[in-house]
Amino acid sequence: MTTREDVLNYVEDEGVKFIRLGFYDLFGKQKNVSIMPRQLNRAFEKGVAIDATQIFPGCTHEGTDLIIKPDPSTMVLLPWRSMENGVIHMVCDLYTIDGKPFEADTRLLLKRVLQSVASQDLEVLMAAKNEFYLFERDENGNPTKKPFDHGGYMDVAPLDQGENIRREICLILEEMGLDPHKSYHQSGPGQNEIDFHFSDPLQAADEASLFKWVVRTTANSNGLYADFSAKPLEDQAGSSMHVQVRFVEGLKKRDAFIAGLLKYLPEMQLFMCSSPLSVKRLASVNAPGRFDVSDTVRNVMVRIPPLAKDVIEVRLPDSLTNPYLNFALVLIAGLQGIEENLDLPKNADRPVASSLKEAKELVQTSQLIEQTLHPDLVNAYLAVEEEC
Repeated sequence: MTTREDVLNYVEDEGVKFIRLGFYDLFGKQKNVSIMPRQLNRAFEKGVAIDATQIFPGCTHEGTDLIIKPDPSTMVLLPWRSMENGVIHMVCDLYTIDGKPFEADTRLLLKRVLQSVASQDLEVLMAAKNEFYLFERDENGNPTKKPFDHGGYMDVAPLDQGENIRREICLILEEMGLDPHKSYHQSGPGQNEIDFHFSDPLQAADEASLFKWVVRTTANSNGLYADFSAKPLEDQAGSSMHVQVRFVEGLKKRDAFIAGLLKYLPEMQLFMCSSPLSVKRLASVNAPGRFDVSDTVRNVMVRIPPLAKDVIEVRLPDSLTNPYLNFALVLIAGLQGIEENLDLPKNADRPVASSLKEAKELVQTSQLIEQTLHPDLVNAYLAVEEEC
């Protein structure tokens, strides 16, 4: 694991000129501050102050500032920058002015949930499978809804025009030390998918968050626009982020974990599908419209891959949503199933919420959400607009 001293030595030895300190709002949108190398040691020790009212306007922390401190284990070199002006990136944790963890931070939430995972004698790895669209830009550089190609599921060139873009994305990810697994054209015109290998859940969430930035940056450098929204084209497939969990230890608890997902994911739908377009995606023919499980049918909410019985795949989250929060909620629901020693239901078939209003009502009556999520986080999602 990369340490603080490793980062400081790397910056000095390699002549790094800029350090980007990244962090995420409650919805998983990346923010960043850039500092010079001479400020790095201070950033590790005391952090960098940010105006929290701009990033977390509804939160109830003391004062108007928060402190971000870089996590040295997340250091990556940005390969699209020349080494003459080298730039490294680190993900930051959030603190209040008095040095306490910022309780509404979703990365902190995932860290704490992972402590509960360990207490259950479980060892899990996680991975994300992201779908996104590539659209052309107009003569002024503005995004359009014109797909980059008209290929279909796993098509090849010339129908698939995104192959070179995906290859470039995967090579950049590898240069950054990330681990893409496979890539291919998805079913919608201009729609693509890139999957990751399994890794530690916190690392997997960091990678899933950085992934969107890499995709957007690469698309932009090729004159394109990358769209991660739930359903950018009315009559085409929506985009999701499938969350996979692999049981390294504790496979005997898998059924109780799945039972927890089926029981509690409905209460969590708002956080994983938080826009009006989410409702349209879940209403599509190919989307998982009911909370069910199968090891033979692919299009279900909780899927057990036929060749990997130690893996489960949750297909509820949109591709645009917060990976830290999605990963944490999947684990919270599964752990609750283990805690209650739930049996896997024989006929799990509960429909998804048909509107954001209904999803919000489920949140407001959920004891599990009340017990596990900070009120500021819950209120931020309850305040999302219900109409496009």
